[in-house]
Amino acid sequence: MTRWKQGLSIILGSIAATVLVFAGALAWGPHHCKLAFPMVIGCAMGNYENLSGGMFAASVALFAGWLAWSAVQVQVSAEEKRAAADRVEIEGVIQGDLDYMAEGLVLFGRF
Repeated sequence: MTRWKQGLSIILGSIAATVLVFAGALAWGPHHCKLAFPMVIGCAMGNYENLSGGMFAASVALFAGWLAWSAVQVQVSAEEKRAAADRVEIEGVIQGDLDYMAEGLVLFGRF
């Protein structure tokens, strides 16, 4: 799954969880709100302002945690690629030095 699909999944999941929690609060909580569509959202946000603030903060914290985690994953992947490239370069240099030393030993053995 690509990075933007993961982010979109987290955002949509947070919205769905918030809607479900508010629906539960409206269904089992005190019934102060008129159940007309646009008005019920504002009424629920007003009556359950601590809940709405907590859900918003939890959603933002979850998204920020995912954002940091994905940035670290990109950084680790880049570091692994760089280390592999360095390893190939070092192996080439060492192989060249070993070949040069072997040629020198062969020449030294002729005398």
